[in-house]
Amino acid sequence: NNGILASNDAGLVISGNYVGFADAGVTPAGINNINGVGIDVIDSNSALITGNDVTQTAGDGIFVDPSNYVQITYNALTAIGGNGIDVAGGDGDNIAWNTITGGNGTSRADGVAGAALDGIHVDNNDGVEIEHNTVQGGDVGGSFFHQHNGGAGAGGDGIFVTDSSQARINNNSILGGGGFSFSKHGGNGANGYGIRVTDSAGGWNQNGVYVGYNTIDGGNGTKGAGLDGIYVSDSAKGF
Repeated sequence: NNGILASNDAGLVISGNYVGFADAGVTPAGINNINGVGIDVIDSNSALITGNDVTQTAGDGIFVDPSNYVQITYNALTAIGGNGIDVAGGDGDNIAWNTITGGNGTSRADGVAGAALDGIHVDNNDGVEIEHNTVQGGDVGGSFFHQHNGGAGAGGDGIFVTDSSQARINNNSILGGGGFSFSKHGGNGANGYGIRVTDSAGGWNQNGVYVGYNTIDGGNGTKGAGLDGIYVSDSAKGF
């Protein structure tokens, strides 16, 4: 049911794959072509998931549970039915330089969301680093008289982190799509919050979270985020 499934393989490398495509990254194979998760990694510490293109999944694009010090880098995801990247449990994972992109409008229909839920979703991964990722809406598209909206980068939040003390969320971009014509517009970067962090307070003498140098931006009828750009709650330094 999953595109790629790996379990109990420390130091695993998953690189350069086209998941959900009918050929080498050119033609998506159809809606929910992968009826589970695109890349599913379980109990595999220090795994490297890099340079993969993932599309048309019913579930998450990339799911990691629970693994320590995993690197998830330089992956491109679109038309994902769950979260773009979903990390549950573990410690010290690095999520960097990934793109989650909404589809462009066509002459017949609006573009689909890059991820139907959150672009990046992290639950209970202390010390996680989320850096230099882009969640972006698709562009207006179609013929001159038959244009449709771009899809949102994320149907939920651009980045959502919970129960993950000492998380660092830096230099990410949550961006609206381009174009505006006949009341049509590009997709929002995220329909929910741009970045949302909850319940990530530090332990004894530990920092809570660091959120800095991120960009949430729209324009021409689009929004970087449908709700607040950055929302943080219950994530202070511990004493």
